[in-house]
Amino acid sequence: MTKAIVFSLQKGGIAKSTSSGITSFLLSKKGYKILHVDMDSQANSTQMLTEVDDATETFGERDILEAIKAQDPRTYIIRVSDGLDILPATDYLAMLDQFVFNEYTRKHRQKPGLALYNTLEKVKESYDYLIIDTPPSLSILTLNAMFASDYVVIPTNTEKFSYNAIERFLGTVEEVSQQKKDLIGKDIKVAGILRSLHDKRRTDNKIFSEMMEESYSHLMFNTVIHRKAATGRLPIFGLYDNSELKAAISEHEKFVEELLNNVQSR
Repeated sequence: MTKAIVFSLQKGGIAKSTSSGITSFLLSKKGYKILHVDMDSQANSTQMLTEVDDATETFGERDILEAIKAQDPRTYIIRVSDGLDILPATDYLAMLDQFVFNEYTRKHRQKPGLALYNTLEKVKESYDYLIIDTPPSLSILTLNAMFASDYVVIPTNTEKFSYNAIERFLGTVEEVSQQKKDLIGKDIKVAGILRSLHDKRRTDNKIFSEMMEESYSHLMFNTVIHRKAATGRLPIFGLYDNSELKAAISEHEKFVEELLNNVQSR
């Protein structure tokens, strides 16, 4: 059965797009059929996976917004590589709220949070996993991504503001999960909390990493993604012809194994 996994936390600078993009890439390399869904109008994961500099210029209106408007993504899916497809984001995605609160709710008589869910249902069973990237704030984009997902991965750096954001976000997940269950009989499970951009030289990073383990021991992934120059250079050198790739994603490979175990057991 297809599983949809969203990467989300209402915080910027936590390597969310990097982590979701690398996860899609690694799962496809394992032989899974992956659809990467970019729900962040910054389009960073789109740029990383497709290796284009300007997603809006490259894809124009062949993007996730138009797929949602059509309520059928098949015309808008881009093949990236064997086993990996993408519904790309562009600047136009920022207009989603205008569409769902006006035309979508009137024309389809559906709740605005179900626009992405209903769109992806057309193709969901063609894939093993849907990986959904989100913007760094709670918005109709994030809520649609959560409603469309079975599991949420919470990426976070090991700093104070991110630590504080986790508790609030877990409350949001619980609330949205209940709404989803009331509407369509399905809930959202937390796959785990992923520590990223961890700098072992910094005392504050060590302190907040330990605080996360104490507060959320039952939710933490064992894998910690450390801050690495090679990972930071991925947007420059890409995923497909990069001599630094192994160094850049070695910890993500361990995370993906944990993620697979978690979603298959919960």
